[in-house]
Amino acid sequence: MLVVCLPVLLAACASVSAPSSKDLQGVVKRFHHDLRWKYYDAAAARVNPEHSQAFLDAVEDEKNALNISTWEIRKVEMKQEGTEAKIRVRFKYYRMPSTVVQSETAEQIWRKVGEGWFLFVQEKGPFVLLPLGESQKDPGAAEDAPAP
Repeated sequence: MLVVCLPVLLAACASVSAPSSKDLQGVVKRFHHDLRWKYYDAAAARVNPEHSQAFLDAVEDEKNALNISTWEIRKVEMKQEGTEAKIRVRFKYYRMPSTVVQSETAEQIWRKVGEGWFLFVQEKGPFVLLPLGESQKDPGAAEDAPAP
């Protein structure tokens, strides 16, 4: 019986394999799925390699506070001959101890590097990922007061 069932099980597993790193929409969906369910190591693998550790540190610091209720890809706009995409994502999330759900639309910049797609920029939403050279701001920090 096991010999008969094994090929069927293997074929079923092959049909639900992870999306290819070449498939932008599949990668973006998987990233947001992993982020929502707090699979931060998997999500960090889809972030610009120069930012992935900082991203992982930031979300790990908030793992008990940040809760993403839902996300929805609203728009995908391809740029630069198919090597860059601007993606609009609608997030609903809250940070404990508050249970007030925030609803925010974020613009993300994804770039194709080699054969894979990576997130390079996100300025709003449950996390911030700024372009290289710009400092990361704490979304809850007060603005610097002018010097007297």
